[in-house]
Parts: sequence; structure tokens; C-alpha cells
Amino acid sequence: MFIAIYRFKIHVGMEADFIRAWKVRTEGIYLLLGSLGSRLHKETKTDDYIGYAQWPTQEIWENTQFNLLNSDTYPDYKKAGEMMKKTIKHSETILELEVEADYLHKFPFAFI
Repeated sequence: MFIAIYRFKIHVGMEADFIRAWKVRTEGIYLLLGSLGSRLHKETKTDDYIGYAQWPTQEIWENTQFNLLNSDTYPDYKKAGEMMKKTIKHSETILELEVEADYLHKFPFAFI
């Protein structure tokens, strides 16, 4: 499994627009481009947003054509991308990681 971690610096006052657009854009990437999902975090000291995206392999991530989604298939994807561009002051991929060991769970441990 491959992980890409991104840092976003957002224009002041546009945080809610960024989060809404990120959700739509990420949903399209998940449903139509083969990602395994993503999470968005806010760094408490800098107010940067950190995105964590999982992919089956680095090769799939590198070869994904993020801008080629057909607007008829997922009409809000392109609009969300345009909104994200307006809200972002700076973005970068800060880490590209291969998973070596994994102990994350989708659901919390249930006590019986």
C-alpha cells in the first residue's frame, strides 16, 4: 500500500470552502480513480491542513490522471477542483510512503 501526504496552506476565511471542496474532490478520486480513501487533518500549531491518501500502489498514484474525470460521470469533481485552487495559498506533497506494517482499524476494538 502507498501513502501520499499533502500539506495545504489556505487563504484566511476560505477554510470552510476548502473543506467542502476537498470532500467532493476526494470522493471522486475514491469512487472513480482507484484511491483507497483519504483523511484531512488540521495541524493545531500552524493551522495547515494535512491530507493523507492511501493508494494500492505508488504506480497507480503516479499514473492517475486527476484532471481527466468526465464531468458527466461526476459533475461536481471539476467544480470542486476549481474551488480548491481558489482557496489554496500553497500545497505540496510532503511525504510518499510505503506501508511496512499496519495496525490501523476501521472500527474500534469491541469489548466482549
